[in-house]
Parts: sequence; C-alpha cells; structure tokens
Amino acid sequence: MREIQHYLGLRWKVLARQLAEVGWLRLLLLGPMFVAALGQGIRMSGRYPVGQWLLPFLGASMCLSAHRQRRDLAFLQSVAPNYRRLLLAEYALWQLPFWAVLIVYQAWLPLLVGLVLLPLIPYLTKPRAERGGARRKSLLRSELFEWVSGYRRTGAWLVWAVGLGVAIWQRHNTIAALVPVLWALLLTSFYTLPEDAVMLLKYPLRLNAFLRRKVGLALAGYLLSSLPFLLLLGTGAVGWGGALAVLLWGGMVLTMMVLAKYAFYPHASLVQGGVVALALLMVVNSVYVALLAAAFAGLIWKSRRHLLQYRWHD
Repeated sequence: MREIQHYLGLRWKVLARQLAEVGWLRLLLLGPMFVAALGQGIRMSGRYPVGQWLLPFLGASMCLSAHRQRRDLAFLQSVAPNYRRLLLAEYALWQLPFWAVLIVYQAWLPLLVGLVLLPLIPYLTKPRAERGGARRKSLLRSELFEWVSGYRRTGAWLVWAVGLGVAIWQRHNTIAALVPVLWALLLTSFYTLPEDAVMLLKYPLRLNAFLRRKVGLALAGYLLSSLPFLLLLGTGAVGWGGALAVLLWGGMVLTMMVLAKYAFYPHASLVQGGVVALALLMVVNSVYVALLAAAFAGLIWKSRRHLLQYRWHD
C-alpha cells in the first residue's frame, strides 16, 4: 500500500509540473470549462442506456491509449517488479468519474464490464517503452506520423466504416450530424501523441512553413475522410448549411489541436483537452466564441515561440 501511495505521489508531482508549464492564467480560463464539459458529457451519457454501456469502454480506451504512450515503463520495472499493480491503481483513479455516474444511475452491468476491463489494460498491449526494434526516423514517417500511428492505435478505419453506416441509416434524421462531430473528435486524438524531437529536426522547412504543412495535412486528411459524411448530411435532413457548419467546426478544432500540440510540446494533452472542451461549450453557448477566438490567436503565437528552441535552422 505504501508503494502505491509513493507512486501516486510521484505521478501527482509530474502532473503538477505539467500544470505549471501550462500557466495559471490558461488553467483559470480552460480548467473550469474542461471540467464542466467533461462532467456534462459523462452525466448526459449516464442518463441513457446506450451511453451507460459506452462509458466503461470510453474509460478503458482512454486508459489504454495513455498506457501505449508511456515512456516510464523501464523506470517502473527497475524500481518496482510488480509495477502493473501501480498502473492499475492509477488507472482506477482515472475511472472513478465514469464509475460514479454508473453507480448513481444504478447501471450495474456496465459497471461490472468496466471493472473487468480495468485489470486487462496493462496486459492488452505493450507500451512504446517495451517495444523492441529501432525504427528509422524518415522524413516521410515524420510527415505522416500522426495519421499512421492514429489509425493504428484507434482502429479508425473500422470506426469510419461504422460511422458511415450510421450516417446512411440516419440520414433523414438530424441526429446524423453527430457522426462527423464524433469523427472529428476521434481525429483530434491523433495529435495527442508527440513525435520525437529528432523528427522535428529532420524538417528542412522554416518554422512558419512547418506549421502550415502540419495544419494543411491535418485538414486535408479530415476533409477527405469527412467528404462522404458531408454529402450524406447535405442531401439529408441536416441540409447543406448544417453540413458545412459541422465541417467547419471540425476543421477549426483539428487546427487548434495541431497548434496546441506544438505550443506546449511535448506535454500538450491538458491544453488540448481544454481546446476540445471549449469547442464543445461553444456549441452550447455562443458566449464561448470570443474565448475560442482568443485561444486560437494565442496558440498561433505560442506554437511559433515554443518551437523556436527545436527549429535550430530558422
């Protein structure tokens, strides 16, 4: 038990240092909005049977994604042979909000599923620190890093196919607009994994061109993959106006995710979560549009300023 307490204390210190890097002003602006959006989303999901079954898988996928990205496994193995027990304690804390909602709504079977999935996470896949074999850091791999790793990590092709089927099925109902929204949110997860600094240094481009290239690739992939959704929504109940609005919203969120990734590289996940929360709150209340515009401008400035330390040839 004492070992778990020491480990969780260490993780708290790491989190506190990342929060300090974000800055108190940004935390003051984005923190409450992120908590409000996350809490509202979890609470709304718990009110419906489909959402109740979605919550344990959503929580497990969140932990699994974080587990695959860990870089401290070698350290944990050297200081704690039973390190997987430490990971389970940490992941259980992450799951508490999901489990609390399921308990409140007395969704016992989904709760049981969540409890069963949790112990499997450290064994389902090897994190990056445990994967053998050095990979060649080519320029092409650097260019397509987010999309290649994103599709591999999330099984996005299958999600896209299922989403397309749902959009065809519900094309005469406005609920079909949720499909491209969820697809855009899935694509944002591609940009939560930072590439190695060596990949950044391989680019022969100047800094502004580098950022334009990254944003352009993100938008190109998003537009190409969302084109079928756009056509289905435009010819269905949503209409072309609503379809374009959803498409523009997704492009804006994805652009801000790319900028946030490099504005706070390599620890940008907290700010990226705030960006998503702010974009979702903008849909609920238009007062957040001004905050989103200010955040967009700030990310443009911050991303260029922060990357100067890696872009030595500028």
